[in-house]
Amino acid sequence: MQRTTPAAGPSHSSAVPRPPSPPFLLLVALTSASPFALNAMTPALPRIADDLAVPFVVVQMALTVALVAFGLAQLIAGPLSDRYGRRHIVIGGLAVFTIGSLIAAMAGNAPVLILGRALQAGGGAAAFVLTRTIVYDTHDRDAATAKISYMVMAMILAPLLGTLFGGYLADYASWRAIFWLIALVGLALLTLAASMLAETNAYLGQARTLGGILSEARELLRMPLFWGYTGAAAFASGMFFSFLGIAPYIFEKLMGEPPSRFVNYFLLMSIGYMAGNFASARLAARLGPVKMLGLGVVIAAIGIALFWIMVHIDRPIALFLPMMFLTFSNGITLPSATVGAMALRPDLSGTASGVGGMLQMIVAAIATTAVGWVLATSSIPMLFALTACWIASGLCALMVYSRARLGAA
Repeated sequence: MQRTTPAAGPSHSSAVPRPPSPPFLLLVALTSASPFALNAMTPALPRIADDLAVPFVVVQMALTVALVAFGLAQLIAGPLSDRYGRRHIVIGGLAVFTIGSLIAAMAGNAPVLILGRALQAGGGAAAFVLTRTIVYDTHDRDAATAKISYMVMAMILAPLLGTLFGGYLADYASWRAIFWLIALVGLALLTLAASMLAETNAYLGQARTLGGILSEARELLRMPLFWGYTGAAAFASGMFFSFLGIAPYIFEKLMGEPPSRFVNYFLLMSIGYMAGNFASARLAARLGPVKMLGLGVVIAAIGIALFWIMVHIDRPIALFLPMMFLTFSNGITLPSATVGAMALRPDLSGTASGVGGMLQMIVAAIATTAVGWVLATSSIPMLFALTACWIASGLCALMVYSRARLGAA
């Protein structure tokens, strides 16, 4: 069978017209729910451990399990949306997201908290991953890359606001108030999606069975280029989550800073990510996905070098200034990698997005767990994880470059 690459082949089937795009602000809101929830809890992790009388690493499992659930749910949501449409899967996911938040808010022990977080993350995954698929449904490859970049740039306020509210609620109310707030957000988004989200899957109604879609997906999964794109994105995300999983511990326990100040430094990461997405939106059509991946790897190298240079400086700036370069590189890498993977098989764009999202979360879960189990009196274990993820992301980008030059998938 003839295969095409994003660099050479069509980015969307010409036989299937693209439906109109849903409101941009709605897509921003839907893709922001999970980042808001994830980051809102992060500053409160040490406080939750103290309140539930469990070691920090146990409470950190609420983050790790959530990442696994987030990844697995994307794997499920993608094929389901290719078969049954984007709208129904997004609405169902938001309902589960809200229920999970309520369970976490009322949790009396760590296992129930972890269960609530798993449901919250799994439900939020549908909205998070399918907004990108919806953008690809309604735009060509270059326009989709730019649109996703602008969408992520706008949604960058979600983790910033999540960290802000989480830190202050942890300081001045309780960690449970964080989950009550997230439940209200979920309910509001569920109402908006039910009333405003139109179906965008142009292949819906073509008598494709779920089993048939999964069978077709095997061809996608046999493409080295697909794994190059998804691997580059996964390990780039792994750098962020390696940091996020342990930074609150270093910030509060080792540096003696209160959770409410975490957001002041988190702003540097947000600025970096927003700038990276803005650059991606401006450069993606000119450079193409392959060169964008290479650019992201080079910029990340600057952040990794700064981390090692500043490792013995016991100040928050030594954590967050290097991380600003890594989040900038993520803003460059992720939109092009995501669209590059989906463009290989437009009729399986939901499946491609789901598999890619799952791989990102698996890498993130492994990274956060590994760093969490090696708590030390410095940030060096985190730096090893960051460096390993950067090397792996660079190797995947190199594979994409090699395959694209040969015109092979």
